[in-house]
Amino acid sequence: MEIIMDDIQKQDHSQSPKTGNLGNSGNLPPLVWKPNLIKASDVEVKQLKWLWPGVIPEGKLCQFAGEPGTGKSLITLFVASTLSRGGHWPVTNEKCQIGKTLIISCEDTKEDVINPRLIALGADLDNIIYLPSLRNEHGHEKHLDLKADLATLESVLNDDPTIKLIIIDPIVEYLCVLDSHKSQDVRQALSPLGNLADKYSVSILFINHLNKNQNGSAISRVNGSGAFTAVVRSSYLVSKDPLDTDLRYMHPMKNNLASDDKGFSYRISKGMEDHEQSIKIDWSDEYSAKNADWLVQQQYSKPNRHEDKDRLALSLLKDGPVESSKIYEAFDQREFSKDQTYDTLNRIGAIPDKKGGLTKWKLP
Repeated sequence: MEIIMDDIQKQDHSQSPKTGNLGNSGNLPPLVWKPNLIKASDVEVKQLKWLWPGVIPEGKLCQFAGEPGTGKSLITLFVASTLSRGGHWPVTNEKCQIGKTLIISCEDTKEDVINPRLIALGADLDNIIYLPSLRNEHGHEKHLDLKADLATLESVLNDDPTIKLIIIDPIVEYLCVLDSHKSQDVRQALSPLGNLADKYSVSILFINHLNKNQNGSAISRVNGSGAFTAVVRSSYLVSKDPLDTDLRYMHPMKNNLASDDKGFSYRISKGMEDHEQSIKIDWSDEYSAKNADWLVQQQYSKPNRHEDKDRLALSLLKDGPVESSKIYEAFDQREFSKDQTYDTLNRIGAIPDKKGGLTKWKLP
């Protein structure tokens, strides 16, 4: 645990670049800091590896951020489920190697929310591990602090090298920093966590929320310091469609290691009929053409003159293909012309399917 503990020690003592002390009575000699120089020719070149190709790299910090109720936590469980059984990723259908996930979460309870959702998502529950708290020899429990208790988290990874993913939901609950809006505080807390991810080749995916700022880019909407987004290697916005609220998106706000123009769309559906919280994700087979900045801007934009027509078309098509005649009839009842109907279908991206002289329209 040398690398991680060294990072913690350096951050817990305030000293100049050259010398410092251990903060004790002064009996120990001052620390002497020297440059740690490495030739580029001595660095072993390695291939970057991916947990979810193009989305979640191995050995890096990643972030999903969004408003409450958009499906952020459910997506992390989808990732854990796919990893647990060696499943396939959306759109590309690439197969995932089997591995374990460590879930650190205080948002939902495991018995009546997380486990039912994992089952609906097809997870191999033997490959899912929870870390709800730390417990001492007296049976007392405490909340995990990712800064103070990093050595304990490292011991878990050291004991089980098959853990390939850590989910932290939400990140702010496990970072006991002075001020989550101060870049230096956040970086000092996250940097050792990033070193831990790199040392054990484990992907660390954490959940963050959005602030109340109604202006600016998607990145500026992420709660807390900008360091949360700066430190991670990939950061995705999870949001609802501004018109069709059953339709959700997962779009990159930044991706330092792959293309940042490929997003995903999905809908949430029922899993087990006999359990209220048993829900799963139905992913689209194609990449989404939206982008994160547009999605956050639409959240606070004023309704436009097409909104009523768009909502009508989306409501008609949400359950599957519909014949043109029925669509025109519904629009005519609202006193919209055939031209307006056709323009609306094209604007929302509806796809015509012509068979045997009959045309049906469906959502992408």
